[in-house]
Amino acid sequence: MKLPRLTLTEALLAAVVPMTVFDAIALLARFGTSHLGHRLVHAAYVGGHRAALALALVGCVALFRLAPRLPRWTAPLLAFAAALAAGVPALSEDLEAFALPARLGMTAVIALAPAGLCAAAVFGGARRLVRLGTLTVALGAALANHTLLRLNYPGFHLACVVLSQLGLGIAMASAPASREPLLKSKAAARDAAFALFAAWSLAIPPSNRVAVLLGTDDASPVYRFAADFYADDDLDALGSDNPYFRPREGAPNVPAGAALVSRKDLIVLLVTYDAFRQDVAASHSFPGLDRLRGEGVTFTSAYSPATSTCASLSALFSGRHYNQLRWKETEVNGKETFVPESGNDGQFPELLSAAGVKTHLVASYWCATAKGGIVKGFQDEYKPNLRAYRMAAEALPVMGKWAKKTKRGPAFAYTHLMDAHAPYDQAGKEGTAFERYVRELQQADRQLQQLIEELEAAGVWDRVVMIVSADHGESFGEHGQNQHHGHMFEQQVHVPLVIRVPGMKARTIDEPVTLVDLGPTILDLFGLPTPGHFMGQSLVPLLRGEEKVFFRPVAMHSTKSQLGMVFPDRIKALYSVKKKRSEVYDLASDPGEEDNLADEPWAKDRIKILRSFFKTHGYSAPGYKMPTR
Repeated sequence: MKLPRLTLTEALLAAVVPMTVFDAIALLARFGTSHLGHRLVHAAYVGGHRAALALALVGCVALFRLAPRLPRWTAPLLAFAAALAAGVPALSEDLEAFALPARLGMTAVIALAPAGLCAAAVFGGARRLVRLGTLTVALGAALANHTLLRLNYPGFHLACVVLSQLGLGIAMASAPASREPLLKSKAAARDAAFALFAAWSLAIPPSNRVAVLLGTDDASPVYRFAADFYADDDLDALGSDNPYFRPREGAPNVPAGAALVSRKDLIVLLVTYDAFRQDVAASHSFPGLDRLRGEGVTFTSAYSPATSTCASLSALFSGRHYNQLRWKETEVNGKETFVPESGNDGQFPELLSAAGVKTHLVASYWCATAKGGIVKGFQDEYKPNLRAYRMAAEALPVMGKWAKKTKRGPAFAYTHLMDAHAPYDQAGKEGTAFERYVRELQQADRQLQQLIEELEAAGVWDRVVMIVSADHGESFGEHGQNQHHGHMFEQQVHVPLVIRVPGMKARTIDEPVTLVDLGPTILDLFGLPTPGHFMGQSLVPLLRGEEKVFFRPVAMHSTKSQLGMVFPDRIKALYSVKKKRSEVYDLASDPGEEDNLADEPWAKDRIKILRSFFKTHGYSAPGYKMPTR
C-alpha cells in the first residue's frame, strides 16, 4: 500500500494520533483499567495537549515560511532561539537548585535538540537516514517521558513531549520544510478541528477525578502549565472558634502537665528513619521496633508534615509548617540548598538547652546539622564527614555511648538514620527495589535492637523514653510515584510512630497525630511549656491514657505547594496549589486512595477547611517566594 505524501505541516498534525495512542497504552500498562471512564477522558486531555503542541510547531513552520528571504540555514538558529526562550520559564522549576548561568547553560543544551531536528527537516527532506534518525529521537523521547525523572520535573517532560512530536512529524514528512507550501485552504476544516480540540483541553479544567489522573503521570506535562491559567476561588479564611485556625503569633504558652515519669534524670532519645512507611512497619519483621511496641504506645495513624526530609524535620523541630518558615539560599557542604533563616528561632532543642537539659545531636545528613539550619540549639554535635550519608551502624552506637555516659540530669539526643534512602544498595543489590529497601530498614532495625540491649545492660534503659518515627514515607509505583518528594498519598506521609515510656503497658492508639506534635510532647516530658506559636499539641495525655481533645489539625504542606489534612473521622483532603487540584478520600473505606470524592458537595467543605488553614498560616512577606525543593 502506497503511503500518502505529507507536507511537514500535515505530518506534525498527523503525529498527534500515534503519539496519543502510545501514551494511552503506556498509561494503561502502568495504571490498569480501573476507572476506565475517567482514563478515557484523561487520554482525551493528553491528545488535546499534544494537538496544542502540534499547532504551535505548525505555527513556527508557517512563520518561517512567511519570511522567504531568510536563508534556509537560519531555520535551525531560529529554532534554537525559540527553544531557548521557551525553555527558560518551562524549566525554571526543574532547575531551581542551580544559579542562573547554569540554568541558561542547561537550557541551551536541551534547546540544541529541536534545533538539530529542524536542520534535519530543512535539509534532509525525505531521506531514509534522516527519517530513521528522527524516528529514533521521537521514540526515545516518548519512552523517556514515561520512564525517566518521574513526576516533579514538568519542564523535562514537556521537552520530551515536544521532541517526540517533532521527531515523528519529521519522520512522516515527504519533503523538506523549505519547499512546503503554506497552509492550504482545503485543510481549513481539519485545522479548525485540531484547534477546537486543543482549545478544549487547555481552556476547560478537568474534573477533580480526571485532574488527579493527569497529575500522577508524565504523559501530558502541558497540564501542569495550563493549570496556572485556570480560575481559582478567592478564598477567605474561615471564621472559627478553633484557636489553631487563627494566627498563632502572640498566643499564650501552653503549660506542661503533671509529670509522666520522673524528670530528674530523664533521658529522651528521638530516632527518625529516612523514608519509612507505616504499612511496611506493620507488615514486616522489625525486632527492635517490636520491642518498643511491646513496652510503649504505638500510634497507627501518625503523619509526616511533608514529603521531603528538610521540610518534614524543619516542621518537627520548629513547630511550624514548611510554609510558615522563611527560607534562604545558602551553601552547605559544597551544595547549594535552602535553610530556615535565623529569624525562625524557637526550635524545641534550643528551649531544652536553655532550661538546663543536656542536648546532643548525632548528625548523619548535611540537612540535619546545626549548619543546615533544620535542627538547632543542641549543646553537643557529633558531626562526621557529612559529604556522605551516615548509617545506623555508626549513628546509633554514638547515641548509645552518649546516653550511657549521662549519669545525672535530664538529657535529650536525636539522630536521623539514612539507611533506607535510594538507591537501596546498603543491604545488598539482589532483588527488587522494594525488597532492597525493606532489607535496609531491617538492617537499621538490628542496630536499634542492639542499642536497646546495650542501654538495658548498662542500667540506663529504665530512665529512657525512646521515640521512633520517620521523616516521610516512600513510593514504589503507587499512584505513578517513586521514592519521595511527591504528592501526599499515604505511601508518602503515613509513617510509624512508637513512644516507649519506662513502666508503661503496651497500647495502640488509632487517633490521627502528626510529627509536629513531637516537639510539644518532648517539652511536656521535661516539664517545660510549649510556645504558643507551635502548631502541635502534646501527646503526653494520650500516653497517660487520658481522653484528650485535639484542636490542632493533622496538616501537611510539601515543598511543591501541596496541602493536606487528615480529619479525625479518617477523611483526608489534599489540594495542589499549582495544579488547582482537589482530592478527598475516605481512608476508612478507601485506604488505597483510589476514589476521589472531591466533587461531592460535602467534600468541598473539607477542601475549604484545608485551604483556609494554610491561608491563615503562611509566610507572606512582600516579594518572598517560597523554594520548591
